[in-house]
Order: sequence, then C-alpha cells, then structure tokens
Amino acid sequence: MKKYFLILLLVLFCLTGCTTINKKTPDDVVSLSLNEVVKTNTAFKGFKLYVPTNMNVMNDTSENVVLTTNGDKYYLYVDLISYYNKVSNDYKINEEQEAFYSKILNDDGKSGYVLITKYDNKYFVEVMYNYAKIEVITRDYKEALSKSLIILNNLEFNDKIIDSLVGKNILEYDEEKFNLLGPSGETTNFLEWVSYDEEEENKSGILDEDIIDIESE
Repeated sequence: MKKYFLILLLVLFCLTGCTTINKKTPDDVVSLSLNEVVKTNTAFKGFKLYVPTNMNVMNDTSENVVLTTNGDKYYLYVDLISYYNKVSNDYKINEEQEAFYSKILNDDGKSGYVLITKYDNKYFVEVMYNYAKIEVITRDYKEALSKSLIILNNLEFNDKIIDSLVGKNILEYDEEKFNLLGPSGETTNFLEWVSYDEEEENKSGILDEDIIDIESE
C-alpha cells in the first residue's frame, strides 16, 4: 500500500512541477532553473552531467552527447578547448532577428545566452551556458529551456582529464579560433547534425521512431 502511495505522490509531484513551469514566464523559468543545484550523475570524457531521471543518453561521441525525453532529442556540445583556455565571450543577440524569446546570461562567473525561434509548429531552443550548448526542436519550449539550463549550469569539468586530452596537443590549435558558438537562430547546422545522427542509427539497424512521426505529419 505504501509503495502505491509513494508512486502516486511522485506522479502528482511531476504533474505539479510541469504545471508550475507552464504558468511561468520565460524569464521566470530562466531564473528558477539557474538557481536549481543538483548533483551530477553521469560521467563523460572530461566532464560530468546531471541527466534528469526522465532523460536517456542515446549517443556519446567525444564532446557531443544526445539526450532524449518525450520524443525530443537534446543535442549537447561541450567546448573543452574553450574551457581549457578560459575563453570569455561577449555574447550579443541580433536585434533584427525575429526571435520568439532571447536573453543574455551572466551569473556566478558563467556566461551564455538563450535564443528561441519558431520552427514550423514547434520551437527551436538554443541554450549556450558554462562552455556548453544544447539545441532541441520541441513543442514545449519552457520544459526544454528549464532542462537545458539545469543540465548546463550543473555541468562539472574534470581538469586532469581535460589537461590530458587537450594540453598535450594545445599547440595544434590556433588561439584565434577559440570562440564559442554565438546565437544563430538558424536550424541549418542543427538539422545537419540530426540528419547525420539518424543516418548512423539506420546504419546500425536502429529504427528511429521520430523519423516516422516527422514524415507522417
């Protein structure tokens, strides 16, 4: 009986949390998400992530990670080179760009931006923060925004491993190229990444249900 009661409480908590986020403004979602401190639970080469319980790691290639939840794919890129060189960028969002929502982020020594644009009947959510970037196409932009910021804000770097991965080959990199990606608002590169990802899945014999959903719409 206690087991079922606990499950019911968990379901109610999740539903309440989603409802709360949906009632918040994008600015509120940003503020709340950046104040949520959680422990990392998944290790990669050079960094650790907090992966929410309802998300799965679908792919991990060097600094690129693909996370999935509710049919959405979150494409994460961690810039170990820029972190190693402590590059700081002054992000600016083009005012002429027709963005659904945009915001420059500067908090606790971390910088970045949020850029959300309309994409057909969905939203293209682009979040850059703490030397990492997440891109996702989704219908629920507030949930995507919250998840992305919580993941990026709580990302932890392993300096020893990064030093071994990057330090030995640092002379091969041109310092002028140590620039993190700025706000684009364009899905071109993102869709190329998605296309490559899906091709690799098909080669491995994995049927991607998202492909079927997109083509049938």
